[in-house]
Order: sequence, then structure tokens, then C-alpha cells
Amino acid sequence: MTLIKSLLLGSAAGIVAIASAQAADLPTKKGAPAAEYVKVCKMTLGGAPALGFTLPGSDTCLKLSGYVSAQASYLSGFANGQDAIGLFVRGNVAWDAVSNTAAGPLYAHIDLNSQHGAGADYENASGYSSYSGGYVALDNAYLQWAGITAGQHGSFFDFFAGGPTWDDFISSDHTGTGTLLFAYTASLGGGFSATLSAEEVEVATGFQPGAGYNGVRSPDWVANVTWAQAWGKLQLAALAHDVDTLTGVNTWGWAFSGGLQVNLPGLPGSDVKLQAIYTDGATGYLGLYNSVGIYGNAPFSNTVNGGATPAWAGFGYDANNFGALVTGYSFAGAVDFAVNPQFTITPELSYGNLSYSAGNSATEWVGGGTIAWKPVTNLVFNLDLLYASGTNTVSYVGYSYSGFNGKLRIERDF
Repeated sequence: MTLIKSLLLGSAAGIVAIASAQAADLPTKKGAPAAEYVKVCKMTLGGAPALGFTLPGSDTCLKLSGYVSAQASYLSGFANGQDAIGLFVRGNVAWDAVSNTAAGPLYAHIDLNSQHGAGADYENASGYSSYSGGYVALDNAYLQWAGITAGQHGSFFDFFAGGPTWDDFISSDHTGTGTLLFAYTASLGGGFSATLSAEEVEVATGFQPGAGYNGVRSPDWVANVTWAQAWGKLQLAALAHDVDTLTGVNTWGWAFSGGLQVNLPGLPGSDVKLQAIYTDGATGYLGLYNSVGIYGNAPFSNTVNGGATPAWAGFGYDANNFGALVTGYSFAGAVDFAVNPQFTITPELSYGNLSYSAGNSATEWVGGGTIAWKPVTNLVFNLDLLYASGTNTVSYVGYSYSGFNGKLRIERDF
């Protein structure tokens, strides 16, 4: 029995040895490489954490986002003194890209809008009211690294702007559609930062100084200091603006702004915002050209559409006295009151004034508020109700007006 067992074991060992030797002579075949997959990554956008994805072989975290919004408007007293309605739709797509470097995050942002509107209160590509049309626009495209911001970005003169459904109050607004700039921001510690920015020349919406009027000789120079804390934020900003008065002599206009945001304790998402702007010869920064007054028969409509004396105010000088600069100021305030995570009420109030030579002036009040309701994640309903009143005593277009504007906007974010 022992002999038979020994023979069997020896035979098995021999078979294994022969098979191994033959296998060694055969060509080898490597297994399939491990598949590479898109990976989830984290980034910081606007001071808040966000999730993105990393493509195989890349060290850049990408995020795709955007929204679709539809808006219906009713205006009383703005469209040549008559009531009017309007419809508007916008599709927005944005890309964010972040990668880490030894000098900090390397960040890039692209923001594209495609929109179409018909009727009153539709803002077309030239920036003023239109009755129908549509366009595709590059709203913002910029990069940031080691304190540098370059590209199309909101002006560093701005503090807060626009409102949830646009045009709600008088403010210097470059957030939706940015301005071309090169800027550097230094972090000073303790929540303080300072920025110096060379920016695209700002004039009244609808005018581009490069198209004539002797061209552009200098960018607008903007400087600000910001202090951000848990309680809120404070910003002081100043700018210098080159003014060609068409008299053969160039001069410098300037503007100054102050902004304050105070977070309301015990009410997450609630705050109070205040802003004041004063300018001498840099009236494009007052925000009067972004307010409801630019639509229809309003005090500042001709600052956009041209053909009347106030048009020249956008360049900072008086058409009746080319050597005289136009001065102006504006105030704006808003309270974001978050009743709960789904419901927010925002009352708003603002005032603007332009002063010309010979004691002429144009003024406007805008007051009202918005109600925002978020029934489910990424869906918001905005009801915007406001009333505006203004006067204009400039040259032959002197008049006064008042009117009501109501808007319902539905937006789906992604």
C-alpha cells in the first residue's frame, strides 16, 4: 500500500513539473489595465464648499452649473405712459475649474447666457428696453491665482447690486455682466483685504467710448479696502475716470462708495445692506442706468437712448457746457429677512440724483421688495413689486413721471 501511494505521488509531481516547464515556454498575456473613472472632488466657490469631478489624468476639479428662468412682467406708466406686459426667458451655463498650486488655488470661471424676450421690460444686448429679440452673451470669464484676477469680472467698485429679479434698486451693478479688468487683491490679515484694479471704462449703458469720441486713453482705476467678519462686511472704494469733455482738454472724474452688510443674529441667511455712492464726472458708476428708470418714458431713458441732453451725462460732462462735469449721488438699502429656509422677504429702497450746470437736475426714487419661495431644492419663485418716481428738469426734456412694475420669475438651478 505504501509502495502504491509513493508511486502515485511521484507521478503527480512529475506531471506538475512537466506542465510548468511547458507553460514557461509559452508566451505570457498580461491582464487588462485597471479602468480609470471620473472621481468626485471638492472645491470652494464663493466661500462655500462645492462638489465637482476630476477627469482621468487631470488634477483639475471641474463643476458644471447653471439655471433656466422664465419671467413675466407688468408695467404701469413706464412704456410711454401706458400699461404694458412682457415675457422673458434665460438659459445660463457656468463652468468652474480649480487646481492646487504652491501659490494657492488656480481658479477659472466661465458664465454664458442665452436669452429671449418680448414686450416691455426686456433688456436686450445693448442694455436698454426692447420690444422683442434675443442674444447669446459671455457674462463673465476670468481667472484667479495668487491674488490676481484677470478677465471679465464684477467691478471691484461694487458692493451689492441688482436684486433677485434685476433692476430692483439703484446701484452700481456689474455682477450679472462683468467688466473687463486686471486686478490684484492682497490679504492683510484679520479679515482685511485691499484691491487695485484697472477696469474697462464705464459710461452710460448703450455707449461705448471706443466707438468714437476720441477713443480711450486710460482705464478706470479702482481701489477698495474690505473688512469681512462673522458679523458681516464693510467696504470702502474709490475710482478715477478719464473724462474727455470734447473741449480739447482731458480731465479726471472720480467716485467714492461705501457699503455695509450686517448679518442678523439668530436668523441664518438674513442681513441688512446699505450702500452710498458719490461721483464727480464718473456718473456711469451711480447705477442710475441700471434702474427701472431706463425703461420707457423715464427720467434717465435718454441717458441710454441718446438724442437728448442727458445722454452726455454718461460720459461725465454736460452737453450744454462741455467743460462742466456732472455730479451725482445715490443711496440704496435692502433687508434680506429669511423667515425659514424656504421663504425670504426683501424690502428695498433707493434714490439717485444727477446735477448739471445751470441748476438742472434729474432724480429718481425706487421702492418695493421681493418675495422668494423655494418649495423644493433648486427651484425658486420670485415675486417682485416696486414703485418708481422721478423728475427731470434738464433742457427741453423736463418732465416728471411715476409708475409700478411687477414681475414673477421662476428659476430652476442645477
